Amino acid sequence: MIWKYTDETETAVSHVFPDGRGESGGVSCQFAQDYLAGGGVIAPAFTLEEIAAREAERQAIADRRANIVNKLSGLTDSQIDAYIDANVNNLAGAVAYLKRLTKAVRALAIEAGVKP
Repeated sequence: MIWKYTDETETAVSHVFPDGRGESGGVSCQFAQDYLAGGGVIAPAFTLEEIAAREAERQAIADRRANIVNKLSGLTDSQIDAYIDANVNNLAGAVAYLKRLTKAVRALAIEAGVKP
């Protein structure tokens, strides 16, 4: 049986029994302490590969956001108007554009640290 931290904070642990049942609790709970006292080692929540993949995904998202900001900040009002006129010409297109715009604004707000 392998115990794993449940996240990067290393304050909670969990494991799964062979029959599929699970058990979890704080790292200070009795079953975790008994496991450690018996020489057990608690595995990290994520492997190095998982950590690298998560960081790569975070960086890709940051790069996409920066790309959008760079593109938009270089456009004039008339260029934006021309883009919308050329690409948003029915209700479905307007809805799709509004969804993308709302997600971009949300991403910028999160990046700026605006709290909900």
